[in-house]
Amino acid sequence: MKRSFVLSIVALLLTGCALRPTPAPHPALSRDGRWVQDIDYLVTNLKRLHKDPFRYASEAEFDAAHAELLQQVAQVADADLMVGMARLITRLGDAHTRLVYESDKLLQAAPLDVWRFADGYFLSHTLPHQTDLLGSRIVAVGDIPVADVVARLGTIIPHENDYLLESRAARYFRFPEILAAIGVTETPNAVTLVLEDRGKRRRTVRFTAAAPADELTPIWEVHQRPKMLSEEHTGGLYSYARVPGHDALYIAYNKCREDPDRPMRTFADEIFELLADERIERVILDLRRNGGGNQLVAWPLLKGLARRPINAEGRLFCLIGLNTFSSALNNALEFRRWTDGTLIGEPTGQKPNHFGEVRTFRLPNCGLTVVYSTNYFTQLADDPLTLEPDIATPMTMADWFAGHDPALQTALTLESEKVEE
Repeated sequence: MKRSFVLSIVALLLTGCALRPTPAPHPALSRDGRWVQDIDYLVTNLKRLHKDPFRYASEAEFDAAHAELLQQVAQVADADLMVGMARLITRLGDAHTRLVYESDKLLQAAPLDVWRFADGYFLSHTLPHQTDLLGSRIVAVGDIPVADVVARLGTIIPHENDYLLESRAARYFRFPEILAAIGVTETPNAVTLVLEDRGKRRRTVRFTAAAPADELTPIWEVHQRPKMLSEEHTGGLYSYARVPGHDALYIAYNKCREDPDRPMRTFADEIFELLADERIERVILDLRRNGGGNQLVAWPLLKGLARRPINAEGRLFCLIGLNTFSSALNNALEFRRWTDGTLIGEPTGQKPNHFGEVRTFRLPNCGLTVVYSTNYFTQLADDPLTLEPDIATPMTMADWFAGHDPALQTALTLESEKVEE
């Protein structure tokens, strides 16, 4: 018994050593040499540390792409090499494994920001003198239609389904260096957008990048509209509120992480006391903004709801969407398994069977962080590309202007007979 225990400890220590990145090389003297070191370091450690790097990818094709990128080092700019490493990582087909480089601190950013809705990509932030553009739909980047731009971005944005790609693509419209590297723009310091306003009038606007980016004006400061309940609960890890005009309780679960000042068990007990003492006919759990963390944090809430009378068709709901990711997706699957509730919203941006439990290492010369997966979760036998809602309620830009939340409204008004259909 003692010998077995000692062997287990030794095995654990050896495993821990095996999971460490290789030692950083002594920095090369030249710029090109340092980039070659970083690219090789990336490839070596992804192969060593990732749970199963070639589950979805061909190692031979990956190695060929690695060799091709090394040949380009002396011919292209630094931003192109960052994009090239992102392209290598994207080949693995793991949405968790990525290079962290899309930042105003590393790249020039055009003075704009973009939101994705079911009906397209829309300007959400501009410079103060361009606020008349806010809410305009992006039709094209230069002469390339948006759908084609997103397809090209799909070669450098790690994703497991098109829903996550659509969501993550929104942040890339502001980085002309990235767009130039994938052949969307001709210059790395400006992006030209074809925009369509709410009156269907089109115009072409050139946005020149600045470093650092200028202060932008958000759309909500210009367009006055009713605020959705979900927008009042974007801050903090989790919160709840009675829904005005309804015998319903709304629960926002924004991050799978414990609040040390208000542990989940305490939070869940507060909710259960409300369910016992007040007339609440419906409970709506919102996971649409939850990008993951620790799957176990939500268990006191989920298991407690499953044991109470509120766990009935037409009374218990869970809202999901493109940004329901990682541990939050796992919680949505548990909601479906453990309760008689209804999933409402949009498909999740991740497969139910997926990589996860990430760790990081840094590239020795450029200092960029690489996030990689150390585990794989098999949760469904048929391996679907997404977790589909029971009832689909896509949100459009017009919904946002109207302050209308289709998923929440459906949960508030849905009759049990419609759930059965």
